[in-house]
Amino acid sequence: MNKTKNNQLSVKITPLQIQPEEIEILRAKEHISMEIWAEGKYVLPQTAPVPGPWSNYYTPYLIEPMQKLSAVGYCQVTVIKCSQAGGSELTNILVGYTIDQLVMTLLIVMPREDDTIRRVNTRIRPMFRNCPDLLKQLPGGRPEGLNSGKETVLNNNVIIYIAWSGSPAALADNSVGVVVLDEVGKYPPRSGKEADPVSLAKKRVRAYKGRWKILVLSTPVIEDDLIDAEYKKSDKRKWWTKCPHCEDYHLMSWHNVIIDKNEDGSFF
Repeated sequence: MNKTKNNQLSVKITPLQIQPEEIEILRAKEHISMEIWAEGKYVLPQTAPVPGPWSNYYTPYLIEPMQKLSAVGYCQVTVIKCSQAGGSELTNILVGYTIDQLVMTLLIVMPREDDTIRRVNTRIRPMFRNCPDLLKQLPGGRPEGLNSGKETVLNNNVIIYIAWSGSPAALADNSVGVVVLDEVGKYPPRSGKEADPVSLAKKRVRAYKGRWKILVLSTPVIEDDLIDAEYKKSDKRKWWTKCPHCEDYHLMSWHNVIIDKNEDGSFF
């Protein structure tokens, strides 16, 4: 302590040193878009047709949905696609991206209770197991800590709810920031005595004004079903693919597909 000319005491304060681990916590996290996150952190399990690190090369038609789901100003993406086109992987990537980047409460809805169990065992747990940044968020670092049919609270305070479309109780409680509605074409028209499952799930994002994300995805089933109704509300974009011969872009359509036959008329 020293005396100033006004005979007042002055105290010299030595600032505290910030520790490296504190700097790491305070450092702003770099935000990356969903398609870049997928190629950097998403790994397909051994049961996949092409196991290993994800590549957008094989599914270029999924890049735009991923870009919109991670962009500001886009809240819902509706995808109608053919079977075995990577739709389940798109939903899985959104789950992982939400946990790692968006850090928001998440609801996953499947058609039936059995579907939720199968999705957890064959898709979601392997995703955690293959991604260290996701695995460290599970309690105890164990994929078995992920629950099906009830909530799972992760270490970063993200809550995952995994429900099925026929359970109005599972769809009606608690607000969430991200909703994943998979195989919507197989949903019942109503959830118990309540409204349809899609409407019930959408009500859960109201608290996240302007920040919520909804992915609605399914193969088409019948006209005017739930997935068809959601698609008609969208801007109805279609995938145009580049022809390797003329290098122009065309809509994928079966009447444009010519399969060479053998001389006897057979394909093989």
